[in-house]
Amino acid sequence: MLLQNLSEKDYLVLRGPFVSKRQSPKSLGANLVLLIILQAFLLCLEYFINGFSKISITSTIIQIHLIYSCLLGGIGLIFALSLVYMRAQRLQYLISILVTQNLGSITFFIFALLTIASEMSYNPQLFLNFTSITILIGVLIFTITSFRFLYLLKKGNYRKGGAKDQQRMKWESKSLLPIVLPIGLGGITFIIQFIMRNFELLGLDSLFLIMICLFLVYIMIFILP
Repeated sequence: MLLQNLSEKDYLVLRGPFVSKRQSPKSLGANLVLLIILQAFLLCLEYFINGFSKISITSTIIQIHLIYSCLLGGIGLIFALSLVYMRAQRLQYLISILVTQNLGSITFFIFALLTIASEMSYNPQLFLNFTSITILIGVLIFTITSFRFLYLLKKGNYRKGGAKDQQRMKWESKSLLPIVLPIGLGGITFIIQFIMRNFELLGLDSLFLIMICLFLVYIMIFILP
């Protein structure tokens, strides 16, 4: 409903990666293969780190993630074949988004959870609280970024010659950063305080690893819309 009044000219700038061939079906097919191979390596790393976990629920999380990744990887390999992706290019693009988000957000989120689970004493409720807080912050970032993107789209910033056309080689509109950046930094600060208050035995190296993982997760959520 929000997009029903838009025409093709309203989002011509978004075609840039396709015109430059960076996101052509052939390029996406090659990227899918590389991402799936990397995902397989990270899944092995998940199982290794889980060996140090003191929370049993992490094993269930990894099993679910393994099943999801295998199904997604199998579909991704199918859409890496030119015979398939040339007939379903839109679906290939969707699969590439799912594979990328699985690698860049879900996997590193699990790494953060496993690091927490390997350092803390047995306290499932505290672990679930941490998980809920980090997910809530991610949902908040995604929601605000999505609505801001729709606003800029309706405003005409993605038309040819519009504001986004002038900035398309940059990361994102500067008008978006003052809104999302405080949420991200505030969320990270809140998470650090939560960890320091509730996980007394957590070392600085583990804290640093958790923050890096969550930072990558929120960056992937930020660019998803």
